[in-house]
Amino acid sequence: MRRKLDQYFNKIFVIESLRNKDTKTGSDLYNKYLKLKVKQIQGLEAEIVMPKTKQEFIDFLERVSNEVQTTDLLPVFHIEIHGSPQGLELGSGELIEWMEMYPLLVDINTHIENNLLITLAVCCGNYLTSIILPTKRAPVWGLISIWEKAWDYDMAVSFKEFYDELLSSFDGFFDGDKALEKLNEANPEIGYKYIFYSCQRVFRMAYKEHLAKNYTQEAIKERTQRMFEKAQNQPRYRGRTPRSIKTQLRKNLLENRRPKFEEFKEKFFMYDLYPKNKGRFIVRFEDVMAEND
Repeated sequence: MRRKLDQYFNKIFVIESLRNKDTKTGSDLYNKYLKLKVKQIQGLEAEIVMPKTKQEFIDFLERVSNEVQTTDLLPVFHIEIHGSPQGLELGSGELIEWMEMYPLLVDINTHIENNLLITLAVCCGNYLTSIILPTKRAPVWGLISIWEKAWDYDMAVSFKEFYDELLSSFDGFFDGDKALEKLNEANPEIGYKYIFYSCQRVFRMAYKEHLAKNYTQEAIKERTQRMFEKAQNQPRYRGRTPRSIKTQLRKNLLENRRPKFEEFKEKFFMYDLYPKNKGRFIVRFEDVMAEND
């Protein structure tokens, strides 16, 4: 996870939307650490954003989408909001579902060549990975969060350690493995673990889910039957038995997995927009199929 910082990030947004009674962990991270850090690191900026409502949160993402198209902004999002398996609960009590955020993140990430890192200091933040589809463009380069309930006293300490390590060598490289290690070592007694999901890992997960849904024996049988109903009267199948037609269609369906995989991959990793991404994001069909066995 050691990455070159070429066009990677130059600004950290702390996005905080908490209830009045909550410890303002995002404000603490920004005021007590990031504001000081940016004075020490040339080329790095930080900003805290505090949307109270769902619309204000959406407006912020749309603002960033516009800025990445008109400036050299390369953002990182650090989110401090209550979370659930369904999405984020803002200070107003409104829920923005993960699926509602999805196209907004895709839009931003597409304009910065698949470089968006999100750290989610929220409960259940990793559920964002569960709605990502292999047929769409990647919404993130990577994200870090947990699957469980989080504790505010942990957030106040752990992410300071993470960003301290992440920014300690802001010279063209960062040691992501070391930063994640620091994040998990900050409060080892908390009982949960922060996990890094790269876009490659998420694509493999999403593609395996696609296979599980569309290539079970029952699914293949149903899809073959639908294809047969459309194909049986076509001239190329004239004179063949229904059984032989279905056998051929089933064979075609299975053989089409690799071309479809390559088609999905080209769009997800934006090879079509940014050819250099072919060298940055490498996922092989054989490896994914081996994982699925």
